[in-house]
Amino acid sequence: MEHEEIKKSCFDLHNKFKDGESCDISGVELYQELISLKIIIKDRKQPEELIKFLYKYNLETSFPNVATSLKLLLTVPVSVASGERSFSKLKIIKNHLITSMTLERLSNISVIAIESEIADSLNIEEAI
Repeated sequence: MEHEEIKKSCFDLHNKFKDGESCDISGVELYQELISLKIIIKDRKQPEELIKFLYKYNLETSFPNVATSLKLLLTVPVSVASGERSFSKLKIIKNHLITSMTLERLSNISVIAIESEIADSLNIEEAI
């Protein structure tokens, strides 16, 4: 991206998360941090790689707005469908099992159902 596009995006992000006078992300500082980080990191990185890089080299305190922005980006669902799927799974589990289990167990089963791709990749015998 060109510098002007980066600057506009930083200010847009700042304005979206602005709560009155306070904001967790400063548009001006985020822009400056991104320009500095662009000099340090020559090759293009995915958001997951970039946040790992920041924490691996203890750079999250040097680039706090970048770290906060990446955390927000990586925790927001990519689409509404994944959020809808979560509620759908919870509804199925709740209907069949709610009467016979504790809230903690229901919560744990919900997480397993929502993150089924990760759960499928686990070796149950190894875990036991």
